[in-house]
Amino acid sequence: MRLTRMHGTKLTFFISLFLLSACTQKFKDSFSTVNASIKGLKDIELSEDELKDFPYDSAYVRLNDGRKILMVLALIEGNNLNNYQRFKWVSADSYILITENSRIVKSLGFKSNLIGINQKDNLNSNLPRPSVQTNKWSAYYDWMPLYKYHFSASINSKLVKKETVSLASWSLQAQHVKEVINFNELKTELTNHYWLNDNGQVVKSIQYLGPNMDKIEMSFVKSFLPK
Repeated sequence: MRLTRMHGTKLTFFISLFLLSACTQKFKDSFSTVNASIKGLKDIELSEDELKDFPYDSAYVRLNDGRKILMVLALIEGNNLNNYQRFKWVSADSYILITENSRIVKSLGFKSNLIGINQKDNLNSNLPRPSVQTNKWSAYYDWMPLYKYHFSASINSKLVKKETVSLASWSLQAQHVKEVINFNELKTELTNHYWLNDNGQVVKSIQYLGPNMDKIEMSFVKSFLPK
């Protein structure tokens, strides 16, 4: 399934700025390689040596159970509201995902886009980090198009169990955390999943942009590299 592509001009401008800021032929060559891979029909799968040699942090991303692509960490910037870092991931297929504490908080280039998540009790605070500890909190969600703003959600998370998470030719043990998000006004819910390593770092997640919206599976490939 190929999703509708949007915001092409903005994405081109963003990538151009990134290329200029990187200011190295090495980055341009690396991104060209990724671009060529993503345009193919098969899943992209880099070897361990290729991942070690790839100079930029990256994530495997699968959209709606489709083929697996590679997204590159293009920019890290502070959230002006809470001073936490936000990570901008870019694909060569005109998609951008922005994460904070491993949560997708914004998207660009999809048919429907998540444009914001804010804690209900404190709009200026950071979003809770996925944790093995049972947690309950509330948030407001905003989406585009059709200006869907300020939809209230109740979030409940709990530990499922320890599982083996595999990538390419290696694997690791990770704690599987399930997070159920209930949208009272919409009378619907969705479930996100996170897998955390022994340091509490998210190595894989399955997240939805919103109810009846795109499912995004992310595997943070650098986290899988054997030490």
